[in-house]
Amino acid sequence: MFTDRSSLAYLAPLTRFVAAAAGQLPALADAYRTGSGVSRAQFGPDARTGQADMNRPWYEQELAPALRRVPDLHELLDRPGARIADVGCGEGWSTVALARAYPRASVRGYDVDAPSTTAAARHAAGGAWVSASGS
Repeated sequence: MFTDRSSLAYLAPLTRFVAAAAGQLPALADAYRTGSGVSRAQFGPDARTGQADMNRPWYEQELAPALRRVPDLHELLDRPGARIADVGCGEGWSTVALARAYPRASVRGYDVDAPSTTAAARHAAGGAWVSASGS
């Protein structure tokens, strides 16, 4: 479970995410008191990558089967020329999984976090069917 990156029980990235969140505890407490908030950028790359690595196995193994269980949606996504926008794609693992599951569709990932879209583009580099955009 700690070494198999494809396992749904892979927990190693959780340590990166928790460490990043722990570093922001004073800012989080202040945000709760004042209602100000804590930006994604404040959490840094460990939170971003930790979350992406934690979600990746589910996207790769379970996203397509979950969508197939909604027949009307699956039919729409599977038709030639379908267009899929993955809004809030993060590091792009969901976008890659969607593109693999629906090769006749045009799949685009979007996220406001520029470092995430840079990573998403890198992750999708092996397939011309995916692009990521920070806008």
